[in-house]
Amino acid sequence: MIPQILRWPALLVGLLLLMILPTASMGVVILADNQTTLTTPINDDVFATGDTIVIDAPVDSLVVAGGSILVNAPVKGDLIAAGGRVSVNNNVGGKVIAAGGVVEMNGSVGTNLLLAGGEVNVRNGTTVGRDALLSGGTVTNAGTINGTLRISGSNVQNTGTAANTEIENPQDRKEEARTGGWSWVSTFLGLLMALGFLIIGLLLIVLFPRAATALEGTVRSYPIRTLLVGVGGLVGGGIIILLLLISIIGIPLALLVILLLAAATTLSGLVTSLALGTWLGGMLKMTSAPWILFIIGFILLNLLQMIPILGGLIWLVALLLGTGAIFSAAWGLIQNRNTSA
Repeated sequence: MIPQILRWPALLVGLLLLMILPTASMGVVILADNQTTLTTPINDDVFATGDTIVIDAPVDSLVVAGGSILVNAPVKGDLIAAGGRVSVNNNVGGKVIAAGGVVEMNGSVGTNLLLAGGEVNVRNGTTVGRDALLSGGTVTNAGTINGTLRISGSNVQNTGTAANTEIENPQDRKEEARTGGWSWVSTFLGLLMALGFLIIGLLLIVLFPRAATALEGTVRSYPIRTLLVGVGGLVGGGIIILLLLISIIGIPLALLVILLLAAATTLSGLVTSLALGTWLGGMLKMTSAPWILFIIGFILLNLLQMIPILGGLIWLVALLLGTGAIFSAAWGLIQNRNTSA
C-alpha cells in the first residue's frame, strides 16, 4: 500500500497517466525480455521491461522499466522511465519523467522534464518547452529551459539557461527536516515512488492479464471470505515466522516467509485498486481497458484513505482484501499441484 506521505504524489502520478493513456489509441505493444532492442517503428503506446532495453525506432509513447535503458529514437508523446541507467538521446514530444542511478537527457522535450537519480545530466543542446525539475546527488544542467528550472542536489553545476531558476542546497533540506516540513524535493521523490507503484501495477496487468483478472475477481466476488483469508494469512504467517526463529536452522526459512509476506502486502494495494476500478467501471458501464480502470481505482482508493479516521480503516480493509486474494491464489496453485501429482 502507498504510505500516507506519498498519497498526494500518488494521485498526481495517477492523474498524469490518465491524461497520457486515453490520448492515444487504446492499443498497446508489450516488450518484455532480458535484452530488448526495438528497430521497427511502432505507431502505438509501448510498455517495455528487461535488463537492457534499446529503443532505436520511433514510438507514440513509452513506459519502460529495466536495468539499462537507451532511447535513441524520437518519442511522439510522453516518456516515463525507471532503471539503473536511463539515457534519452532523442526528442520527446510530450513530457519526460525518469528516475535511476544515472539519468541523462540529450534532446528536446515538448513540455515538462522531471528527472531524479544519483547522477542527473541535462546535456548541452537539450531544450525543454516548459518547466524542468531536477533532483539528485550530482546534478548538471547545460540545457535551455523555457520555463522554470528547479534543481536540488549536493553537487550542482548549472551552465544552462532558464526563464527562472531555483536551486535548493542540502542545508535548506536540513532546516526543513528540523522544523518538520516537507520540501518540494520530498514531494518529488514521493511522486517518483508512486510512479514506481503504478509502473509495477501496469506492467503486471499487461504482462499477466489472466492472473490480474483472477485476483481482482476474487476480491469482487468473495469480499468477506477474501478479507478473512487476508487476516488468517497475515496472523498465521506471523506465527510461522516466530516458530521458525526459535531454531537456527529455521532462520533462513523465516526470512523467506518474511519476504513473501512483504511481497504480498506490497502488491495488495495494486490488486485492490484494480478490483475497485473494475467495480466502478461496471457500475458506470465503462468499456475502458483494464490498465485505465486500475489507475482510476488507484486514485479513488488513495482519496478514500485520506478521510480522517475512516481512511485508516479503508487502508486496512484494502490491505487485507489484496493479501487475501494473493493468499487464495497461492493456495489454489498448491492444491492444483497436489491434485496433479
